[in-house]
Amino acid sequence: ITDELSLSSALAEYGQTNSHNGASHLNRVFEAQGWNKPVEVVPDEVFADLPGDSLYRGLSSFGGNSAKELSEQFLSESCPWVGTGISGNGWYFGVKNTVVNNYSSSGGHFMEVKLRGDAKVIDYEELLKLQRGIDITPDTAIFHMDSSFLAAALGYDAVKVPSPRAGEFYHIVLNRTALIARSLS
Repeated sequence: ITDELSLSSALAEYGQTNSHNGASHLNRVFEAQGWNKPVEVVPDEVFADLPGDSLYRGLSSFGGNSAKELSEQFLSESCPWVGTGISGNGWYFGVKNTVVNNYSSSGGHFMEVKLRGDAKVIDYEELLKLQRGIDITPDTAIFHMDSSFLAAALGYDAVKVPSPRAGEFYHIVLNRTALIARSLS
């Protein structure tokens, strides 16, 4: 964690997390880590040749924005809305576009990305072990309230989470600069 990151102000913002502003407290970590830059977008033929598995994120219209506009914001804006989720906060990406299609219902849109080869990824169970090893104090409470905050503060780009479906998993992306995206169609 760098000096620019104020745990007390992030903790105060955590109390404001809701469906309208998302997990804005994570933006403090993203800024401190230098992760608030646009995603690299490449043409289809370049994307197809990249190593690694594709990850998919489905979006539906929200807050007066179309699903495609939300995809464009994610790829280009410095600090887009950060999602909240049951396994931690961040941007959820699945490994199967069929699962993601549930989130991009009528009028929806989905993005296809790959993690860069040097992306730092932690398994969810390992993250929970680290989290349990931290004593709870007023200064460390945020790490117990949001496992993604801990992962991002430790420099992890994504968290790999097992899915309820046997053998499947998804990623909670914390560092958008660790992604390379296929051009939006």
